[in-house]
Amino acid sequence: MIRNLKNEDINTVMELWKNSTMEAQNFIPDSYWLENYDNVKNNYLPNSTTCVYEEGGEIKGFVSLIDEIFIGGLFIEVGSQRKGIGNRMLNFLKERYDKLQLAVYDKNIRAMNFYLKSGFKILNTEIDEKTKEKEHLMEWRR
Repeated sequence: MIRNLKNEDINTVMELWKNSTMEAQNFIPDSYWLENYDNVKNNYLPNSTTCVYEEGGEIKGFVSLIDEIFIGGLFIEVGSQRKGIGNRMLNFLKERYDKLQLAVYDKNIRAMNFYLKSGFKILNTEIDEKTKEKEHLMEWRR
């Protein structure tokens, strides 16, 4: 089931964010993500539209949308990846919006392949100033 984020979900969502981010972006030091934890929790989540994927009473993933266009993140619990949850969450957004954008690191090969397979196209490529990593801005249109 996909539903809106509730206040009581935040700690679970943040733990999921931390674990899945550090695994998917293992080319960036863990310290970078730990330093950004409070910013994600206190600024990013409250200022985005966030939906969680819940199965058997447990949150298995979440997606956050900024300004009704930009996917700030699509995160799936490490043990629940490659089970179709990401596709379900992405399709949930595609049913509601005509255009979606996101940024993905070049070295995050699994995410790059997932978004390309899901119909996203690369608009441009830049170096993320904070991490010094190559990052692609991608877009999907109905």
